[in-house]
Amino acid sequence: MTPKFFRKAALEKLSTPEKLDQMITVTSPRSWLVLATLVLALATGLVWAFMGTTKTKVNVAGIIMSGEVYNIISTTSGQVLELMVELDDEVREGQVVAIIDQPQLRLQIQEAEARLREQELELSQFEAFGNEDILLQEQVIAQQRISLQEKIENNKSLIEFLNTQLVAEEELLAQGLITKPEVEQTRQQIVNIVNENKSINARVTETNSQKLNLSFGQDQKLLTLQQRIDQAQRRIAQLQEQLEINSKVVSKYTGKVLEVMTERGRVIAPGTPLLGVGSHWQDENTELRAVLFVGSRDGKKISGEMEALIAPSTVKPQEFGYMKGIVRYISDLPATGQRINNVLKNEQLVQQMLSLGAPFEVHVEFVRADTGQGAYLWTSREGPPVPILPGTPCTGRVTVQRQTPIAIVLPALKEFFQLY
Repeated sequence: MTPKFFRKAALEKLSTPEKLDQMITVTSPRSWLVLATLVLALATGLVWAFMGTTKTKVNVAGIIMSGEVYNIISTTSGQVLELMVELDDEVREGQVVAIIDQPQLRLQIQEAEARLREQELELSQFEAFGNEDILLQEQVIAQQRISLQEKIENNKSLIEFLNTQLVAEEELLAQGLITKPEVEQTRQQIVNIVNENKSINARVTETNSQKLNLSFGQDQKLLTLQQRIDQAQRRIAQLQEQLEINSKVVSKYTGKVLEVMTERGRVIAPGTPLLGVGSHWQDENTELRAVLFVGSRDGKKISGEMEALIAPSTVKPQEFGYMKGIVRYISDLPATGQRINNVLKNEQLVQQMLSLGAPFEVHVEFVRADTGQGAYLWTSREGPPVPILPGTPCTGRVTVQRQTPIAIVLPALKEFFQLY
């Protein structure tokens, strides 16, 4: 009789200890599914590590505006005597915005005016005393002519006397009362006096020429003095025109003064920017762009043609995404606090930008949409229902680098295992 204190299942198992005809379950289908999922995930991760792309982005903040910003520069050196406009003033093309001192040009004008006064004085003196001098010289010439005419007449009388004497001497020579040399001497005297009269006649003709030359010389002197005066006046006019051009800084643009970069009394060099002027500033009919500021640590990472995503403060990026843009400008030097304040018009935002260090200024041009999504391209299918207006604050991110994930991991592994 079998004892009653053992269970029936235990007795059956004891009676048949081996079940060789039954399959043993090593792994379940669920385990295989998990393993396949892990292998697939690992393969996907490896492919992504070598073939995928990760983006390194830097955060930016700024404001959306329209139009362009231009610098009005000085083309000459000198001291700033006066600034004709102030911050937020409207300027027009051709308007004088500053006066620059030109001491060298002013000195040249003073010297030219002094020479002109001397030449005018010389002309007035010549006109006052020149006629008297001409009259005196004409009187001298007339007196010379009278003396010469008298000399000619006297010589003619002497020739007549000598001719008479010569006839008498020839008769005496024929009678043998005088010698032949005495007759030849008289004849030679007549020849000498005739030649003297010819010379005197030439001198008379010369006095006529002197009189004509005297009048001509006076006219030439007056003409020369007047030409010198005219030349001096033209020189002064040229210097004054040059002073007018060099001393006045004229705006080539129409817009609003966004930044004053100099001050009265400062000495500047050619090419120094004086004012920053925004054309079509806050005009909703012009092309929009974003003027952003990024901290000094990341400023030099940004370069032209980089991709940017901008979120206006009036739009929730969780619902409508970001505006797509392209970096078109990055400042060479950090922006000043005054420049940031001129752009943002908000002291709190200025302090926030300055807290990042010396920020760099970045300009982003928005990408136009071909169809739909409003005027600009957004990361979402549909853009926001509200218009984006100039003057709207914004934040965003600029993609500064694209690389595979393995390129990020390898430097970290080398640093960890000190494999340099």
